[in-house]
Amino acid sequence: METKYLEGKNSIRITWHWPVGVEQVYILPQEKLYTLQEYKKFGGYIVKKQPGIFTYKIHPILPEGGSTPTTEPHGEVSFVCKTEIDYLVTKKSGFFELALYSEYDVAEDVFCYAKNDKFIYFFGEKLAAGKPILRIIKADADENLRVFIPEQNSVLYTLNKCDSMRRPLLMKG
Repeated sequence: METKYLEGKNSIRITWHWPVGVEQVYILPQEKLYTLQEYKKFGGYIVKKQPGIFTYKIHPILPEGGSTPTTEPHGEVSFVCKTEIDYLVTKKSGFFELALYSEYDVAEDVFCYAKNDKFIYFFGEKLAAGKPILRIIKADADENLRVFIPEQNSVLYTLNKCDSMRRPLLMKG
């Protein structure tokens, strides 16, 4: 049984071949009953896009089984939704400006920065969805700054280095 997903800007559409004679299915892990009419209306099952690793299982509810879903799934799909974090580093006299933006919430321990690749610092501040952050980092004239995601977080997050911010990150008052 082929179950597929299509990633959109803000949502994921999960599709499968609807079992013949079945009027509704049970979708895990949402624990949601979903009807054939809903499936046709929306062209599949739509979930809000958010960072994470997800597995959805489709369990048909057979007409002779009442409201009990089958124990074996009719279809299953797994996918990873990564969060993109846009950043821009600007060197100033005596400091760096580190600008960050994400469309989703990002925990304070997801990404780090290092001065001259010697000392590593977690960012230490949550990045709220859609709200830019501008951080000032003291620096000597000969220091450089590297922004990165530790390996354990690289499955769910991607850094995009920007030459200038595409989004309204650096729009100052």
